[in-house]
Amino acid sequence: MNTQNNPQTIFDTPGLCCSLMKLEPNPITPANQFHAALLAATTKREIVDIMYKQLSTQGAFSDMPDGLFDKLQKVRGQN
Repeated sequence: MNTQNNPQTIFDTPGLCCSLMKLEPNPITPANQFHAALLAATTKREIVDIMYKQLSTQGAFSDMPDGLFDKLQKVRGQN
């Protein structure tokens, strides 16, 4: 059997020889909660923060060009 204590090659037994990883629940906000938060926002800063959080959970900022993250942080810091 291919286990952590008794690893075998991929040619002997297919599959990984490591313990199973438990994933956290999906952090993406459901659309109805996202829309409700946008409707409840009273300032531009709140709207930008809500949009920023939603986009970041969907991976929209994972491949951004250099300098864009700093620019977004600067905009979020303004009142």
